[in-house]
Amino acid sequence: TQGITDMAKIEDNSIDLIFSNAVLEHIDRKEISQLMFETHRVLKLGCTAHHRVDLRDHINDEFQHLRFSNMLWDSKIMRKGGTNLNRMHTSEYIQLAEAAGFTCKIVANGTFIPNTSMKIHPSLNNWIQSKGWYPGFDLHCIKV
Repeated sequence: TQGITDMAKIEDNSIDLIFSNAVLEHIDRKEISQLMFETHRVLKLGCTAHHRVDLRDHINDEFQHLRFSNMLWDSKIMRKGGTNLNRMHTSEYIQLAEAAGFTCKIVANGTFIPNTSMKIHPSLNNWIQSKGWYPGFDLHCIKV
């Protein structure tokens, strides 16, 4: 598919459920907002989008990707190597979904990880400012 381009072809208020599993973390952070608005547009009133998001490195199930600056992580050389995690914090997904018009609920997955146990690059403010996070979460978005 052509992602958001194809989604734009779907009729307004025509979908009952949207579901993804370990997809959102692979979408470029610049496109997540548009995706949330398109999702809201195509869903029928009262219907939901359910997204399971895995915040870990997908190779070793750790958080080593948080050690790098945004500039390095988003560079062409890193992208060429297959680094396709957008590194968005849980709070950023919620903010973008709510800005699109959704009412959201988060269900954490896994064991809580205090941020003091990780080396986090200073450019990742949302990660640093949180007390910690879970390895993943379910984002339930309801169109009201």
